[in-house]
Amino acid sequence: MHALVILGIMFAIGALGVGYLNNDFVAAVQQFGVGSGLIPNPVVGTDLNLQITRVQKPGGFDDFITQCDFTSTDVALPIGTKLFCKLYEGRNIKTSNVFAEGIITLNAPVSAGTVIPIPITTFVFPNSNDVDYVHNAAVIVQTPSS
Repeated sequence: MHALVILGIMFAIGALGVGYLNNDFVAAVQQFGVGSGLIPNPVVGTDLNLQITRVQKPGGFDDFITQCDFTSTDVALPIGTKLFCKLYEGRNIKTSNVFAEGIITLNAPVSAGTVIPIPITTFVFPNSNDVDYVHNAAVIVQTPSS
């Protein structure tokens, strides 16, 4: 008999718009269910900040999202937790394409309130992390199997 391992996933979602440097990001926790039961979320309280790097170019500049700074404000994250920061081309993450992402695995436990940097390292096309293309961001927290 094989054991079924169910991992909780949390989304921290924020929308980027015309005034993206002044936007507030609202964290939302997605609840997942299997059969008649619910999967408990590994985190509930979160903070998400996006690091934006400005690059000069002839005739102006481009702004790129280069990192997500994620914080679990209420619970510690154990060693082996995976954090996925995904940048979406649309506001609805269920129907939007992921244009860029970053993934890290925690090599040590992280206490609640600690900022965890997630560099954006994977791109669908060159400069797909340009704020002109990104309209939403999500952080997925995957706890290790027990």
